[in-house]
Amino acid sequence: MLLYYLSFNLLILFEENGIMESMEKEKLRINMLSSSEKVAGQGVSGAYRELVQLLKRDAKDQLIVTENLPVEADVTHFHTIDLPYYLSTFQKKRSGRRIGYVHFLPDTLEGSLKIPFFLKGIVRRYVFSFYDRMEHLVVVNPTFIEDLDGYERYKKIMDNPPENLIFPGIVEPERMRELYALADLFLLPSYNELFPMTILEAASCEAPIMLRDLDLYKVILEGNYRPTTDVEDMKEAILEYRDHPEALKELKEKAKAISKEYSEEHLLEIWLKFYREQAALGKK
Repeated sequence: MLLYYLSFNLLILFEENGIMESMEKEKLRINMLSSSEKVAGQGVSGAYRELVQLLKRDAKDQLIVTENLPVEADVTHFHTIDLPYYLSTFQKKRSGRRIGYVHFLPDTLEGSLKIPFFLKGIVRRYVFSFYDRMEHLVVVNPTFIEDLDGYERYKKIMDNPPENLIFPGIVEPERMRELYALADLFLLPSYNELFPMTILEAASCEAPIMLRDLDLYKVILEGNYRPTTDVEDMKEAILEYRDHPEALKELKEKAKAISKEYSEEHLLEIWLKFYREQAALGKK
């Protein structure tokens, strides 16, 4: 199995070879397998839909993109680990080159799913077995740090928030753009993230970004944000920007840099090269 590190900016190492040149003018069939959109508001589903729309709109002269169809393909891209998808991996001729998206590891499920103790071992083996069936893995998080506890404490805060704190719940995309545009500062104090789509959304609206100083951000954002170590550091930074709002201009420019790095044009170029590389390997 080939395992390349790939954060969302898709840092892929490609090999130049003659096979790539011969396939350059052929249309590739990419079959996407995903059930991520069954639950509204998930970052995974948003990222999936944006990728599919981008490929169908801007690469239709190079790719034939299908979704959840039992068809032969040059590349089958697995976005979720459903059992029917797992079983389909044994049909090598139909699936072509098998690409798996790694959104999580078994340990990172602990904080988001309540898995009965007696099932944890089974789930763990299944997840790794699914990934083992892939011929190439796309890893969206290079660190997969351990989850922290604390759910009950945060649940109490959400049920009884301070007067200046609002939890809007799931927000429609149009309304989200309005909220990002209204923000003087975007703050994500999370201790643990897989790949935070909210940061990219805020950056696309040119909102100044302040984050907890996690190793993940150092890799994928390359310093284009204000790092903070703890709540006290966040408080001091917010007060600093309140007293010196002109300092936010620099963060706005850094947000623009993030948005450019993750622009559709840039991502389309990388995905097209990636799929052609994988399709070529699948035909060897």
